[in-house]
Amino acid sequence: MKIEILTTVVFLSLLHGVIPSHWVPVMALKKQHKWNTLYTFRIVSLLSSAHILSTILIGIGISLLSYLLGSFLIHTVSVKLFSSFVLIVLGFYFIYRHHYHHHFHLYHENQIMQQKTVRKQISALMLGMLLSPCMEITGLYFVGGMLDWKYVVYISFIYFIVSFVSSVFWIFFFDELSRRLNFHQIEHYSGLLSGASLIVSAVLLYFI
Repeated sequence: MKIEILTTVVFLSLLHGVIPSHWVPVMALKKQHKWNTLYTFRIVSLLSSAHILSTILIGIGISLLSYLLGSFLIHTVSVKLFSSFVLIVLGFYFIYRHHYHHHFHLYHENQIMQQKTVRKQISALMLGMLLSPCMEITGLYFVGGMLDWKYVVYISFIYFIVSFVSSVFWIFFFDELSRRLNFHQIEHYSGLLSGASLIVSAVLLYFI
C-alpha cells in the first residue's frame, strides 16, 4: 500500500476543498437571496459534486493513458522512477503557476451576480465548477494508473469524501472567517503547498 500517495490525496483534497474562491460566489448568493442553511447546503452539495465528479472523470481518463504508457515503458524505464519524475515536474509546475498568480479562474463573482435569475446564477456557477477541475490531483491519478488500478479507486473515493465534507465547511464558517482571513493570500499559498506536497510525495514514492 502506497501510504504516501493516499496521504497526499487527503491533503490535496482538504486543501482544495477549503479554497475560498470556489465558494465566495455561493456565499454572496446566499446573502443576496437570504437562503437558509438547508437550501444553501443543497446548492453547495450540487456544485461540489459537479466539481468533484468532473475531476474524477478527467482523472480516470489520465489513469487510463498512464496505464497504457506504463505497459510500453515497463521493460525500458522503472515505473516508480517515471511516476516520481512526473509528480516532481507537476509539483514544480504548480508552484510556478501559483507563484506568478496564474490561478486560471473560469468564473468571477461579478459575472455570477449579474445574471438576472437565481436559476441562471446557479447554472453559471455549475458551469464554472464543471470547467475548473482540481488539476493537482490528476498527477496522483497518473501515478495510480501506472501502479495499480486499486489506487485509482482509493484516490477517487478519498477525494470525493474529503472534498465534499470540506466544501460544506464553508456553509457554517464563511461569514466569520471572511472577516478574519485574506482569501487571496490563502489561495496563493494553497497552490504553493499543493505543488510542494506533490514533490514530497514523489520523493517518498521513489525511496520507500
